[in-house]
Amino acid sequence: MFELFKTFHFLFLVLGAGAGIGALFLNSAVKSAEGPPPPWVGKLRFQLVRTSLLSVILIWLTGLYLIFSFYGGWQPGLPFTLKMIAASLLLLGIIAANILLNLVRKTGTPNPLIPKLGMVNVGLTILAVIFAVYAFNS
Repeated sequence: MFELFKTFHFLFLVLGAGAGIGALFLNSAVKSAEGPPPPWVGKLRFQLVRTSLLSVILIWLTGLYLIFSFYGGWQPGLPFTLKMIAASLLLLGIIAANILLNLVRKTGTPNPLIPKLGMVNVGLTILAVIFAVYAFNS
């Protein structure tokens, strides 16, 4: 069971990180293009942000199951605490990106915070992975 949950945990991480990086590439391409983006860009951006949200929720669920079922609860030490802080901030950042993107869809007004939030979220993902490696290095 441990291997199954850990596999899903990593697959959700790859899916979420891929969606986040894909959104960064999309934002970069849209920024460098001339004129307004075609309608499919907004739909794709929405799909990528929703995929990130679903992935991070599933990462949290599988992670909580793993930590309490197989590791006996909260792991002592700074790396695990920092990993949890980065993961918590990432969850909040992805929720914020989803809220902002929903406002953009309703109002039609672009929000310049969304690409910046995407860059912060990718950074938080990287930090969470780095701290997880140190926390579970045994």
